[in-house]
Amino acid sequence: MYLKVRIAEQDRDACRFLWRNTSGKLDNLRLQRVWFGLTCSFFLAINTLRVHARRHQDAAPRAAAEILENMYVDDLATSCDMIEEAKELAGELRGLLASGGFRFHKWARNEPRALASVSDEERSASSKSHFWKTLGMQWDLRDDHLTF
Repeated sequence: MYLKVRIAEQDRDACRFLWRNTSGKLDNLRLQRVWFGLTCSFFLAINTLRVHARRHQDAAPRAAAEILENMYVDDLATSCDMIEEAKELAGELRGLLASGGFRFHKWARNEPRALASVSDEERSASSKSHFWKTLGMQWDLRDDHLTF
């Protein structure tokens, strides 16, 4: 997710680093994207996603609300009462995130029909079993129970 976030041109001087080129000389380079090792990377990535969701609340109200209210770090955990609602939410989330250069993956569900529109490559590997782990919790997809 971090590499999807561009660093503003005027801020790139704060992200300089030295790189030894193939001839052995040092090159002075600047990052153009948010990098994993920066202290602020988490904030920049999550804040970018939240700002994008706020900007598109009118076009994708449910997806924007889910991102703003139910996202922690880079995980979104939510529920839907009806299968059709889950399918609609998946489509809305996919569209909203794609418009910002992001993509959601590792989808999991406790009802197989809810992810009928989600490709195999977008699904969580653990959704093939019946346990899904996130944020220190384990979700038993078969019995629909959360454990710590």
